[in-house]
Amino acid sequence: MLNRTQKIILSVGILLLICSGLFLPYKSEYLTEGDNPSEFLGYFFITDKPTTKDSFESIFGITGHSTDLLPNKSKFRTHIDTSLVKVQIMVISLITIGLIFLFSEQRQSINNQ
Repeated sequence: MLNRTQKIILSVGILLLICSGLFLPYKSEYLTEGDNPSEFLGYFFITDKPTTKDSFESIFGITGHSTDLLPNKSKFRTHIDTSLVKVQIMVISLITIGLIFLFSEQRQSINNQ
């Protein structure tokens, strides 16, 4: 059975997992021959996808320009950084499990003896 502290830790862990599923990390690429430059765009809400302008500003470091001036919009590609999502889920899960174990009543009673 979970004590009060463990329930709070579990609730916070579940809340963090939900937030990491609602705000996804995106990566942008500029498709060229050879090596494609890519940049981390940041976190966006699950229903909002980064625009071509976001990709352009991230890769080239130029801000404040109209999307009409972008060179060949079809060469920009954005996608969810799934490897980062997996790492986030693993880290949150392991920390939550570790903290639940750390604050277990059995462990505390062993330390008191």
